Amino acid sequence: MWREKGLPPILFVEDPIMQLNRVLFALLFFTGQALAHGSLHSQIQDLSATMRREGKSAPLLVKRGRLHMEHGNNKSATEDFSSALKLNPEERSAYYYLAEQAFNQKRFTEARRYAEKFLAMLKGEPGAIVRGQSLYGQILLAQGQYRGAGASFRIAVDQAAEPSPEHYLHLADAQSKAGATAEAHASLDEGMQKLGRLNVLQNKSISLDIESKAWDDALKRLDAMIMQGQGLPELYLRKAKILLAAERQSTAQEAVQVGLASIDQIPAARRETPAMKQLRAELLALQSEH
Repeated sequence: MWREKGLPPILFVEDPIMQLNRVLFALLFFTGQALAHGSLHSQIQDLSATMRREGKSAPLLVKRGRLHMEHGNNKSATEDFSSALKLNPEERSAYYYLAEQAFNQKRFTEARRYAEKFLAMLKGEPGAIVRGQSLYGQILLAQGQYRGAGASFRIAVDQAAEPSPEHYLHLADAQSKAGATAEAHASLDEGMQKLGRLNVLQNKSISLDIESKAWDDALKRLDAMIMQGQGLPELYLRKAKILLAAERQSTAQEAVQVGLASIDQIPAARRETPAMKQLRAELLALQSEH
């Protein structure tokens, strides 16, 4: 409600169509949430009924344990995985999910032990090797074992039929933290050769250059991204920050001005978004940097 002095209040009445749309959206959202939760619970109940009827088996226990993990019931998940291994010590998938569960709970020593048991049971299956080494690499990375993590991620990349950007990012991250920046760049370049010049891989390379204060290399990579013509305001902001870090104030101010001009060329609707307003504010703030 809004009132100006001397005037009666103005009531804002919501459009009936908009009101209906809002109600329908809320119903669909909450119904979808309930169905997803109910479906998961139903699957757990169905598996439990099957095991009561036909007897427990290691694969069914692992399957139910995974559902418990998704449901957030970690205690029941652990019980199912442990029971599966009691029924069949060769049920290696139980070790994988125990490792994943422990890793998610930041119990890294335990996660590492389970992951090593899983990997020791593999017999050359590329898919399982990729999953196992990727998880093992993340565990080692969390423990600060960067060389070991890099070796695991390298195996995962080599064994993957179609490596993902995350595979290369994990590999480069481990290598850079181990002090092998050149190897990290080579891994990212390899990823871009196979997957294309993805922004996420190019940005990682630039971040590595910034960390090692290789300003010219960072700027060269950034200019290549600018030539691609995507995300220009963000790229000019980043360029200005790199130039300021390199104590090249005059060139940094040029990048700021070009960045502001690139925002002015964006359609008005996008130019008025909170994200774009924030970008403009950051560029304007850099004008005062000396």
